[in-house]
Formats: sequence, C-alpha cells, structure tokens
Amino acid sequence: MKVDEARNSDLIVTTSTATINGATLAVSGMLGSDSTYTILIAASGEIGTFNSLTNQADRHSVRD
Repeated sequence: MKVDEARNSDLIVTTSTATINGATLAVSGMLGSDSTYTILIAASGEIGTFNSLTNQADRHSVRD
C-alpha cells in the first residue's frame, strides 16, 4: 500500500468477500500516527485481519 503526505492511500475495492488470513500489510510511505486509512472495501464483507505491518519506505532508494 502506498501512502502520501496528504493522507491519500491505495484502495482495493471488490464486489465479493475479501479474505485476509493474517497477511502482512506492506506500506510504502510515512503513516501518520493519528491518521486513519481506508485500504479495502469489500461489498460482501471481510474475513480475517492483518497480523503485522511492515514499512517498505526504507527498502526503496531514489537515485539522481
């Protein structure tokens, strides 16, 4: 999931059920400590939760 300073984030939308099953959510960008992000909308509901969160921001480099 990508997030930016304006608190925008990627969004997954499905017309069916989303099954997460303890996945790890990988984030690229800086999360605001007091911010809420909607990253998944499933019309038939969600099953499960994310077990962990990793920040991918420090794994990418920008070169001139």
